[in-house]
Amino acid sequence: MAILKKTLSANAGDCDRDGAPDDCELEMNDCNENGIPDHCDLASGTSNDCNSNGTPDECEPDCNRNGLADDCDIATGRSLDDDFDGVPDDCPKFHRGDVNWDGVINITDPIYFLAFLFLGGDGLTCFEAADFANDGNLSITDAVDMLEFLFRGGPGPAPPGPPGNDCGRDPDPHDSPAALGCASYVACP
Repeated sequence: MAILKKTLSANAGDCDRDGAPDDCELEMNDCNENGIPDHCDLASGTSNDCNSNGTPDECEPDCNRNGLADDCDIATGRSLDDDFDGVPDDCPKFHRGDVNWDGVINITDPIYFLAFLFLGGDGLTCFEAADFANDGNLSITDAVDMLEFLFRGGPGPAPPGPPGNDCGRDPDPHDSPAALGCASYVACP
């Protein structure tokens, strides 16, 4: 057994030479899931860390999908943050539940969404707007929840809320399972 353990450890690699095999350090320390501990990615130059927080840039929020962490976009002047919310102003804002981006929630939204789900409809550019409960799953439940809200006084959509509220961004961290993305949403400036 001791021979097997030594063989496994010797083959596992130890990029930081701390005596612990890299594969033992991965569970909470490999945000980009490349099989190398984050601190080794940074030390080797495989990953960048523009804000020096110890997290590879590809694991940081990047709502405008330009390959640079949001806070670095702002710090370097590549993106503005006129409302000082820590999120680049060029990141899409949206209303949850307004699936067809016409600025209102009405019967066309669940119909549009159901066509996307079951008929291969296209044009859904803001998955977050369709995720009524913000649970990270686009399913028939979202359409049912929209209909409940419209016709039975059911609960409203998760933040940033429906039209009538201010346009907003997804409150979930970019690496959250609930962060589905919003490429564009024309009903918000």
